[in-house]
Amino acid sequence: MASGVNAVAGPTPVGRHTSMKVISIASGRATRHFVADEVGPRAGFYIHDVIRLIGERYGFINLPSISDAAKSGVVFQNGRLIAGNKKMNISNLGIYNDAITVMSFDTDSAEFILDDIVNWAWSTFDLREPVTAPTTIIESNIVVEFERSIDHILAVFDGLSQAFTSALRQAYERDISVHLSRIGVGGDPQELKPYLRAEIVLERRIGHPYAENRYFSVAPLRTAKHIEILEALEHGVISQG
Repeated sequence: MASGVNAVAGPTPVGRHTSMKVISIASGRATRHFVADEVGPRAGFYIHDVIRLIGERYGFINLPSISDAAKSGVVFQNGRLIAGNKKMNISNLGIYNDAITVMSFDTDSAEFILDDIVNWAWSTFDLREPVTAPTTIIESNIVVEFERSIDHILAVFDGLSQAFTSALRQAYERDISVHLSRIGVGGDPQELKPYLRAEIVLERRIGHPYAENRYFSVAPLRTAKHIEILEALEHGVISQG
């Protein structure tokens, strides 16, 4: 699915106690999961009308083909929602037999669009009210830049980096400066529903020198809360001195 990158108006410092900059909000996604047997219309879908009406309502540039819809659901790209004075771009809309997923600028936009689509689709296509409560999953993708290195977030990092540097020197006869490249914290997948990935990840932004301390981060959180968590991380590193 296409994601796109939505640049904010220049690097944005957040909070009062840190100097972390939000370089860009890459995307926000909201997905609502249903039990497929409970929601489909009793008379079924006429797929031509589904594609046409959704394409018209949200002004999608890229529409799915009938053959793709039959195999893997309908996926629309590059649309927009106009609701009152709100204008929100839709990078991607996917409709499947058990889920509807929306990707937009941030999670607030994605959730607003998802609610609009669900409310409209239920009346337009005569969908049945689900017996089982639907589950909504959100995902935020952002790029941030920390004021200083977060290498020392792990108490064992210094010893690990020294041992790894020494091993690399012995193996390749050269000195290689090693740094923290990826952090992931998450729940046990065996304890979660298949579609819930309860993990926050930071990894170095490809193409940027490590000295910039620039990271791409993904988390199953609303965008604002995601930024708040990373701000707290940097504050913790600064507090360690």
